[in-house]
Amino acid sequence: ATAVPISEWIVAMLMFIYKNSATVHERKQSRQWIVDKNILELSGKVAGFLGTGNIARNAAERLQPFGVRLIGMNTDGRSVPMFPECYSINDLEKFLPECDVVISTLPDTAGTRHILNEKTFTMMKKGVTLINVSRGAVIDEAALVSFLQKGYFRGAALDVFEQEPLPADSPLWDFDNVIITPHNSFLSDSYRDRVFSVIFDNLKNYMDKRPLQNIVDFDRGY
Repeated sequence: ATAVPISEWIVAMLMFIYKNSATVHERKQSRQWIVDKNILELSGKVAGFLGTGNIARNAAERLQPFGVRLIGMNTDGRSVPMFPECYSINDLEKFLPECDVVISTLPDTAGTRHILNEKTFTMMKKGVTLINVSRGAVIDEAALVSFLQKGYFRGAALDVFEQEPLPADSPLWDFDNVIITPHNSFLSDSYRDRVFSVIFDNLKNYMDKRPLQNIVDFDRGY
């Protein structure tokens, strides 16, 4: 029900950061005509997805026409549609240095909590773009703030946080290259219709003794 709007949000945020749209808007507000040469193309860039589930596959499908190279990371490095290359969660030191963009779609489990931290940030390219639509606990926010202060990231788009609502005194609010949205990426004009369809179809499946959709495994955490 949420994969389409979240995947569109990922593409929108990445384009916003790559095309330096915040600076363009600021200059428009002050009526400044300044050519901006700090613009990146998506073509030829490597987008690495932490997690290769439904949201990641939908987002990858939308990025593919831009000529982006898509790589994925999951628990065991198994092959997944839309990702010609997949790495195991134990191979972050190989996966992260490849990425121009790191996109987290991971659940919050014991194995993923703070998987993006001071150590793993140092594995990334300087100038990398970070996008998180999964769970705030995946990122060590104190470490992220430290690396943002060092100018390590081109930009970050964050829809989820360790504490929600994000406290007004969080340093994350202060960075011009950080986009903050209030756990909002899943919403759209079609959200209610999709949720209703999932519930309705599951009720029919249950009555007909057929497998249900979107089953959560509480032991795995997702």
